[in-house]
Amino acid sequence: MVRNTSTDSAHLGLALNGNKGKWRWSATGNGDVGRSLTRSDRKDETERDRSESVTISGDVDLTANGPMFAVPAGDASMTVRIGASTLHLDSERRNAGGFSDNDLSRTRGSASANFDLPISRRNRDFSALGNLTLNANAEIEQLSDFGTLTTIGAGVNWSPVDRLSFLASWTREEGAPTVQQLGDPILETPKRACLILRPGKRCSSTRSLAEIRTFSPTSATF
Repeated sequence: MVRNTSTDSAHLGLALNGNKGKWRWSATGNGDVGRSLTRSDRKDETERDRSESVTISGDVDLTANGPMFAVPAGDASMTVRIGASTLHLDSERRNAGGFSDNDLSRTRGSASANFDLPISRRNRDFSALGNLTLNANAEIEQLSDFGTLTTIGAGVNWSPVDRLSFLASWTREEGAPTVQQLGDPILETPKRACLILRPGKRCSSTRSLAEIRTFSPTSATF
């Protein structure tokens, strides 16, 4: 088999930042267009396999961070972020077995907050525990095709003495497959060698490959 892949892409980005009192803010925006084309020629077939995908995406993010209130070990601080994005994927596949295509879109809105609370800090009013900071974070996402997803987490960072630190964290996250995992065209690689744990036995298989990166032998010959 001979396989040729070409990829073209274009990107446009914008970033702004500034200060409002003790708080710092930033805003970013991005737009992307990408096209991927894969052609496969099999030695035992005259027809060429063709897989193509076109992706168009855009996103906007706003972030602000700054101090909330003072405690003996320093200032408690918070980072907040809101964002929105959209993505459209158009893919198709042609081979000897026929034609298939996918047309998928997803819009996403999100909001998150991260809170840091210093408990003890060297060279501050309270320093008996060295450097000790607690952290909590939460995020909510709204996806047009999967509904509402949430992420929450917490952590502790402790440095009892210089050059020694301990970090512990906990996270519970809900996730969804990417649009590429759902809609990218499948690429088949026939007659891939595979391992059989039996003396003197060999096999070949057809490997189906999408962006999910799974191995799926659809047929095997011994």
